Amino acid sequence: QSLRLAFDGAMPLFLQGCAGNINGHDVLFGRNHPHRLHAACDAHCGEVARRVLDRIVPALRAIDTADGEPPTIKARARNLELPCASIDSALHRRAIEQHSPEADRMTYADLRPLHERLTDETEQERRWRWARWEVDVARRQLQLDKAGVDHLDARVGVLHLGHTALVTWPAEAFVELGIELRERSEVRMTLPIVYANDFIGYLPTPWAYESQGRPHQFGVYPTARTPLVLGAAPFDPQAPRLVVEQTLAMLRSDG
Repeated sequence: QSLRLAFDGAMPLFLQGCAGNINGHDVLFGRNHPHRLHAACDAHCGEVARRVLDRIVPALRAIDTADGEPPTIKARARNLELPCASIDSALHRRAIEQHSPEADRMTYADLRPLHERLTDETEQERRWRWARWEVDVARRQLQLDKAGVDHLDARVGVLHLGHTALVTWPAEAFVELGIELRERSEVRMTLPIVYANDFIGYLPTPWAYESQGRPHQFGVYPTARTPLVLGAAPFDPQAPRLVVEQTLAMLRSDG
């Protein structure tokens, strides 16, 4: 609202960049968890917004348009087939066998209304919820395996605005991928935007795949857990690399 008042007709936008592995304890532990490091952050939101505004307003007022021809606008998009990893069918069959007894103890008809369970979940309801989830996602993975799903479609876009390029990825990308894209791009200012046009999961770095199973490493959730949540097959570790390379090709004048 402050920007709209300061610049008549302006429409501020929040376009998230690559920050898939930038998480505070607020996310990891939850708002009321005792280990939450930023328990008082809500009280400082206004101060953070003021500091951001203090930087944005002078920068916008200092912008000067170049003389001569107006900048060209050019857009292109490309559909990519991102390879998926093989699905461990035996693992999911074991999960169904292990969790089905608990999952079958109750049905949705037996549960209290959701708004009651959110604030006062019983131990029985919690065990059922997790067992039901484990069984459902395992069955979904077996369906994908039976159907022979070996890739996931991803639409990547590039919008050239003069010497600036906005890149859209339909995923939550790790910060290292965005940095690499900007450093290798031939366009003077390249700005990757994620969560754009769709959401197909995380685009992790190879390090995230290598760190699975190691304590305190942000690898298992984006590479293995999130595909289960989305009902999709997990990516092959080379999928993020394909996105970066194909995007760079699109950014080149002959891409």
